[in-house]
Amino acid sequence: MAQRVRLSSLLTSISLTGLDKHPKLIATFVDEIFGNWNHGNSDGVKIHEIDRSARPICDIVGTGGDGFNTFNVSTTAAIVAAGAGLKVCKHGNRASSSASGSADLLITLGIPLDRLTPHQVSSLVKDPETDFSFLFSQTFYPIFKKLGPIRKSLGFPTIFNRLGPLLNPIRPDRMIIGISDPKLGPTYCEVLKVLGLNHSWVVCGDKGLDEISTSGPTSLWKLNEKDGTVEHLELDPVKSFGLSYHPMERLITKDPKDSLKTLDLLLDHSGDQNFCGDINQIAKLDFVLMNASALLVLGGSANDYKQGVELARESLRSGRAREALEKFKVKSLTVVSNN
Repeated sequence: MAQRVRLSSLLTSISLTGLDKHPKLIATFVDEIFGNWNHGNSDGVKIHEIDRSARPICDIVGTGGDGFNTFNVSTTAAIVAAGAGLKVCKHGNRASSSASGSADLLITLGIPLDRLTPHQVSSLVKDPETDFSFLFSQTFYPIFKKLGPIRKSLGFPTIFNRLGPLLNPIRPDRMIIGISDPKLGPTYCEVLKVLGLNHSWVVCGDKGLDEISTSGPTSLWKLNEKDGTVEHLELDPVKSFGLSYHPMERLITKDPKDSLKTLDLLLDHSGDQNFCGDINQIAKLDFVLMNASALLVLGGSANDYKQGVELARESLRSGRAREALEKFKVKSLTVVSNN
């Protein structure tokens, strides 16, 4: 109990003093957590040692803490982008400040994330037939399991919201990180440079959404992998993606079961007629298409965002997005049952 109080006080102090926004401190925390995991890695798992010659490893992840409780768009977009041919190794956790975390959604789907060992996850990720995979942060960093209840009880974003997107143990070649505070755009770019993650984008949606937004413009910071310079741009649902504006309230989820229902509807999508004029589902579809499109552009599969939208749409229509998810689920269950 005393340790929990001390940790709560420490996290609160770091947030109140603004230290959780300091690039060097964030990078130091990341290095320390990576170092501790490598030191305690008795199985000698080297998950980052993966063949990247055929395809770059991609990830799309938000910091959380934006307070909007939108459904799990980054997870869905990752699945859709994988169905379109990218190798996506998504890293995530259970919810600490939202209704449904990425891990909550996939565990509700029946994927045994909480029973996979680092060695088993490594074998799944390195399987050339696995286009989509998920790395549960608590599998690699047990401290996150201990901190989960504390973070949830605090009720506000902590430095671990800032750290989470940077802790993917596979060290992706290309990343999109969503943030809820536009002032942190340059900060994240500095952290990414320090960590050597130089081919990354940082996005902050309209009203502080930590995703590419359907309700208005999204700020985009592009980190140039060659010279480390940062380009600040703006993405617009209509002008950039050729889609429509949708208010935020059409994207809300209640809990992981509600998010799973949305995921199922989207993965069964064969055309807009599926939704029978349901404006909330159409809004969620556009939300996914935009975020998947951006990942496809960053991953090199699309030349521009409108082409990315069409590739993402075809991934859904063809059933390849569903196939990418089901393949990871089946392989995960098989690995667990064989041990």
